[in-house]
Amino acid sequence: MEARGLAYTCHVTQFPGQASEFSADEAGREGPVRIYSVGGDGTLREVAAGAIGRENAEVGAFPCGTGNDYIKTFGREEDFLSPEKQLAARSRTVDTIRSDSGVSVNLCTVGMDARVSMLVSRIKRIPFLSGPVAYDLAMIRTLFGKIGENLKIVIDSIRS
Repeated sequence: MEARGLAYTCHVTQFPGQASEFSADEAGREGPVRIYSVGGDGTLREVAAGAIGRENAEVGAFPCGTGNDYIKTFGREEDFLSPEKQLAARSRTVDTIRSDSGVSVNLCTVGMDARVSMLVSRIKRIPFLSGPVAYDLAMIRTLFGKIGENLKIVIDSIRS
């Protein structure tokens, strides 16, 4: 970025939710801004949440997380790891999902998939248990755990 004469700021998060704060601050500036998430789907979700509704803000992603599922919708992971390709990329408008737990940029799940995701975040806190190993362990635990959930679903203020 320096070689291209582009100004940038780098923020390192210290706690959950801080990426949303940084993103909202950057998106609140005058003029166009592109905010890059460096992490996984969770970090991208936080960055997007801070930029939602800001016409001047674009969000990009460098996939460095556990699953990186979101970027797989748009191309190869290698392309997203290239700063040159990121800077040259055109932005697209995408849909988001708002729920009681915040904003989602790629999917909103319930049941087994949601339980696996919750367990992954807990398992990743254990040293040396991250990446695919965390997913595998969470899946095994979920498969052999409690089955079934009682859910109340509300879509556009209509309860089912």
